Amino acid sequence: MDMNWKPKRLRREVPSREDEDGLGMHELDAQQFLYDLNFREIRQPLPDFHKILTDTRRKQTQSAEGKLGVNTPILKDFFNELSKNTTLNAKDSHPEREEQTEADEIMNLPLIDRPSTILTKGQHTRFKQLLVAYDGKFPKKVPGVAESKAQMLKRREFKTLCELFRQERQLYSEALQKFYADNAQQFHLGFKIKCASSEFNGIKSVYIDYMKAKWREYSSRSSRFGQCVQTVSVRKSDVGSSSNNFLDKFAPKIVFRASSGEIPSISTTDLDSKIGSRVEYVPHKGNMFSSSILCTDEKAKSLAVEHCVDLVVTDRVISSLLKDARWTLPISYENCGTGKAARSIAFVEDPLPVSSPARDCLTFGIEEAIYQKCHHGRESVPIEYIYTLLTMEKFGKPFQVLVRSSCLMLCETNEPLYISTNLEYFPKRGFEKTPVEERASWIMRSLIVQDSRNFLFRVDPSTAEILNIKEISTADAITSDDEVKIESDLDTLGPFKNGEFASIDQCLESLVQILYSCLKLQQGHENRYIMCYPGNDGGDAISSSTLASVHQLSVSENSQIDIMNEFEVSRQVVLAPSFREWKWVHDRCAYTFPFPHDK
Repeated sequence: MDMNWKPKRLRREVPSREDEDGLGMHELDAQQFLYDLNFREIRQPLPDFHKILTDTRRKQTQSAEGKLGVNTPILKDFFNELSKNTTLNAKDSHPEREEQTEADEIMNLPLIDRPSTILTKGQHTRFKQLLVAYDGKFPKKVPGVAESKAQMLKRREFKTLCELFRQERQLYSEALQKFYADNAQQFHLGFKIKCASSEFNGIKSVYIDYMKAKWREYSSRSSRFGQCVQTVSVRKSDVGSSSNNFLDKFAPKIVFRASSGEIPSISTTDLDSKIGSRVEYVPHKGNMFSSSILCTDEKAKSLAVEHCVDLVVTDRVISSLLKDARWTLPISYENCGTGKAARSIAFVEDPLPVSSPARDCLTFGIEEAIYQKCHHGRESVPIEYIYTLLTMEKFGKPFQVLVRSSCLMLCETNEPLYISTNLEYFPKRGFEKTPVEERASWIMRSLIVQDSRNFLFRVDPSTAEILNIKEISTADAITSDDEVKIESDLDTLGPFKNGEFASIDQCLESLVQILYSCLKLQQGHENRYIMCYPGNDGGDAISSSTLASVHQLSVSENSQIDIMNEFEVSRQVVLAPSFREWKWVHDRCAYTFPFPHDK
């Protein structure tokens, strides 16, 4: 075999294999298209409306002339109504221009949407089969071990397919980079780009004002913190094998529930009708963020002493540590109990606001708006506290954590109901994959409040339309959309990185690491700290992405961090693109171009 042989690079242009119209486009399935519209499920690729209009008219004309026995009465009225508002009627009304117009539409598609692959569906199917058979690793011939002819042919077939897919994925990666560059401003929606979601971008400022007032109550003496007194490790890359047995890992147990009033109940079957087809901002008379300071919660203190707890946190702390790329945690040590039961317990309050990307700010605003819509008409917002005991282990030593969760809504069976939101910046491309960090937070929510019902809202930020509502479970969190990948592919797929963690186990192990670090600070009565990630030392960010810095409360004017100033900085919005990978169609491997039209 020639050692200098290299695989030919795939061509980007549309293959010569064409359909009856010479366009290489996907054929429209009318029933499937209407089903997708009704259920708000968008498949990739979705044909352009003008292409569908043109295609439908031509087929109706040909059918009338006896050239083609095809009719589409199901779509006739729909497209006739749609055509009244289209600006392309004048151009499309000339049959001699139709072919050129449709060819232009193909060329106007982003490179990642053009049917420019030479790989067949059969090759995709076979490649997936061999990936599973070889566990994503290229098989090597073992010296001294006889290999059958069938095994040799199978290994060579896999090698050939690997080379083809590597080439296509490299080209796809380049096309995706161009797509990123061309669509980076899409993430300005709601901020620089005014749209229906712009009314939600101020909700975070309301939350910051609330947290600012809460801080004055929490630390009335000072808002200043001194230099970094120590750094702690908050990340661990190697967590071993995955067990997915989270119940055994954390042994959750709800120990108490307390309500400040009658929690509103909502039927899960009428959730969409209650909220409507789009999210609307309904300002509430009460405070949706209302919650007591954790270290002053007498019930939390008594439960901590009773169950010999080392650490008390809120559910917002758990969520922030799992999902946020930056966070600041207020930590205090309180002497609880009397006599032999007296102990120093660490209390970690809700994270302080930090400046965050536009996606996170808008997600926070839309999520809170959904809660507000459910509470519309109520004079006050009651809250139910759920106290859950978790057992964690670090360096072979167990430690107890008490988590206080806040519940604002109940379902019809009196189970706590929680809402998560995902923004779909490119809904026509299909729904985005859920990052590992988000799925890990779903798991922890189901553990902390074991009988809870959790719903995911997918929202188009440009229109504030609710595209899909789905109840999520632990099974949804564990199940990943990722297919097995060849090891060397990771080098060429840099733009597909969606988060900091590679697995749920790694994400949860990092959570345990951070909570364990909170126990290792200098303990003493009324000691107040903040833990910052990324770390901050002398005004400069600590370079290592695995370290957080700890700062102690200071009454000196020569302080390093002033929390009141940090509140104002947190109002800033980072208008940086935050692309996420989208889900793939079942018959097509990830990171490849669409199929050409099949005859």
